[in-house]
Amino acid sequence: MMNTESAVRTVDVRAAAASQALSETDPPRWIDEGDVVALVSLPEVIAAVRDAYLRAAAGEIVAMPKTFASWAGGTMHAIGATAVASGIAVSKTWAHTSGGATPLLAAWDADTGRLLAVIQAFALGQLRTSAITGTATALLAADGAQRLAVIGSGKQAEGQAAAVAAVRDIQDIAVYSPTAEHRESFAARISERSGVSARAATSVADALDQADVVVTVTRATEPFVSAPMLAERVHINAVGAITPERAELEPAVVARARRVVADDVAAARQLSPRELSATNAAHVLSLGSALAANERLDGEGVTIFKALGTGISDLAVAEMVLERAHAADVGRPLIVSSRTQPKLWSI
Repeated sequence: MMNTESAVRTVDVRAAAASQALSETDPPRWIDEGDVVALVSLPEVIAAVRDAYLRAAAGEIVAMPKTFASWAGGTMHAIGATAVASGIAVSKTWAHTSGGATPLLAAWDADTGRLLAVIQAFALGQLRTSAITGTATALLAADGAQRLAVIGSGKQAEGQAAAVAAVRDIQDIAVYSPTAEHRESFAARISERSGVSARAATSVADALDQADVVVTVTRATEPFVSAPMLAERVHINAVGAITPERAELEPAVVARARRVVADDVAAARQLSPRELSATNAAHVLSLGSALAANERLDGEGVTIFKALGTGISDLAVAEMVLERAHAADVGRPLIVSSRTQPKLWSI
């Protein structure tokens, strides 16, 4: 289990180093998935994401509203943010279809508009999505939480489990997904990789029984977590329902919550209206504000973190990746041609 309080002290130094390194006239870099994985680790990203949301709460990071479009075959997304201290602006975009997705993040010098890098962003996105959950869990879950339930076994699920285990002393993990083969192989994989006891539950209710922390990371279109399934003291990270047609939590679960926190309150209202129908905007606190207040909720009750994904967390990872890529000369230079006047007249 990591110490986020001590780890986060390095972030201001990192931002300054990134600004100094990226102020040079180096050509923009292409940074691929392997580079990202080699340059940063999940505990470091959790610390950086926590710090980034605190900086956003202080007005030092500005996020652009999440943009979303859908069609019969998929969805398209765009998010971004800019930071005053590091002088970096980033934007990440991707189209999600039945064939998969290829997210890319572009980073620019916020003062000059110069392109700094293009980063393949699947690993970056998985790290930052996991880190948001770790950040929220460190704030909202009981200090003595030991039992984790993970509902879903897709590409994001293992990172979610790892992030919770990074901030709490998890001793038991129960996993559930509708396909028995998937949940059994997932439980075996995370048990082998983490050293933590993990089992495949027979149902959602079985997985949630006595769980201290719950992660839902599915593409479900009908809610499957009901209030009677939950322990008296439990923290829920609701990660999967990020488009209006999806839902994981029944309204009664949200109504029971003592505290509901979202990484982006406006986006949560827009993109998760079914889950948040039982509460109102005044009762949903932004993650940055919650971290700044450092309010610990002792005793019984339900806490919920609703994750949609924001450019703040992508910026946090990008700052670290860019600084380390330049320091270690990682990535390939991109050839950027000079500006060329287009043909505007037919004569």
